[in-house]
Amino acid sequence: MNSELLEASVVQMKKLYITYKQQYLRQFPESYKTIKSYLNDGVIKGHLQKNRTVGVKLGVSGMTKFLTFDVDYSDNLPKAKEVTETLIQFLNSYYDIPLNKIHSHFSGGKGYHVTLFFDKTIQDYALKPLYNEVLSELGLSTKEVEFRASSQYGVKIPLGIHQATGKFMNYMTYSPVSEMITPLSEEESVEYFLNIEPLSLEDFREYILEDLKEQPEKRPAILTHEQGEDTEEVISSLNLEGKTAEEIREEVMTVLRNNHLSFGGTRNKITYYSSIFLKEQGYEAEETIEYISGMLLHTYDNPETRKLIDENTTKEFMLSEVKRITKNTYEKDYKLGNRKKEKYIHIKKEEVLEILEIKQLHLKKLLFSMLLQSKRYADESGTFYMAYSTMMKMGNTKKRDNLRKYVEELEEAKKIRTLTDNEIPVKIRTAIDSTQFHKTKVYQVCLISSELHSDETIRIEANRDVTLEEVTSQLLEETITRSLLPRKQWENHFSHCYVS
Repeated sequence: MNSELLEASVVQMKKLYITYKQQYLRQFPESYKTIKSYLNDGVIKGHLQKNRTVGVKLGVSGMTKFLTFDVDYSDNLPKAKEVTETLIQFLNSYYDIPLNKIHSHFSGGKGYHVTLFFDKTIQDYALKPLYNEVLSELGLSTKEVEFRASSQYGVKIPLGIHQATGKFMNYMTYSPVSEMITPLSEEESVEYFLNIEPLSLEDFREYILEDLKEQPEKRPAILTHEQGEDTEEVISSLNLEGKTAEEIREEVMTVLRNNHLSFGGTRNKITYYSSIFLKEQGYEAEETIEYISGMLLHTYDNPETRKLIDENTTKEFMLSEVKRITKNTYEKDYKLGNRKKEKYIHIKKEEVLEILEIKQLHLKKLLFSMLLQSKRYADESGTFYMAYSTMMKMGNTKKRDNLRKYVEELEEAKKIRTLTDNEIPVKIRTAIDSTQFHKTKVYQVCLISSELHSDETIRIEANRDVTLEEVTSQLLEETITRSLLPRKQWENHFSHCYVS
């Protein structure tokens, strides 16, 4: 195989077979072994050059571009050929799948692979009902014809050498007249492979999968090849990195504070982790999309960090992936785990007294909201994230400019600290639309009273909405509260909480 054909075959192999690259299957003369290393172009070239024999596996989410019926008869290759021919004829006549979309090749050993390729990715569980129906209609067992590929069981890719037999895994052609398969030469097999065009997965689902008697419990998503590969990489990386949830949170916080990626090849992983992290902090989906988009655009537009995002990735695609991954995170309510969220939080009498010392009511209320957020979400260092929308939902002003001003005033009074640039004039206007993306805000509450021991506290359910007025009435006597407040604040906001 010359270099031009080799390069073209690598591209086609990735297009047709590969969604999961973080490990692969390798065949040795006596057995198969899972190689926990990246399935890169060099590995595929080695297979095509017959230096090694490899197979693909699916990742933990089961995203696949193909369905293979692995026809396997030990010591009875003629029977395997007969079943393969029957299988091809049945897929064509029963499901009306065109013959030029049904592909078979010799496995090099005990049988043949019959494969359908798709132009988009789908989870393997959605294809299992079709496999089950085919076997049922043809009276075949799962030992005779196996379902491939899966996260557990891989499948050898074609155009290589079977390590035990030394035979080439060539393609076959099927004649509808004789209803028989005939082998192609090595050169013909490569040409055949390069001309394979996948089926439309949208049509395949509508006209075949949705018409099956057996249906999966949930409707599977259909993604483009690139989206499917990215999704598999992100989801699978959770199981391969060996990191704890706290280590992941620290990594996310570092990226968000720096406002750029730390390492190359982590764009989708950080998007996924950050979307979960910000969701845990109370951010709405649209705000999470905004913050992550801003961080990635800052990475993209800065010449020093541009190399951390693949040079072929466009801004449009990058931002569309942020939306897709984030919305999926919120819809499916993904969690990082390992952090036990407390059922209750405790408010001290001394904390309320310190808050009431502030003259302006709007600052009192905002500081109380931030204290609640801190008790709910702060890490061991006391840092937490808080979106302006969260402040609004907790009873503060609906005007962002005012909130920004109030935060600054609390910081000047040394009641809070802002750990990132608190102006947010780190605004990046994209070439795609007029959306402005802002850098994420990280805070600490700095109440002296929070460091003191207290004999008087109240316990509140962590997820319960509660107001400063309500908590004050439970911790302070009426005479004390009245003495600490201007008359108007007392009469308009606090007095009703003391009415028995």
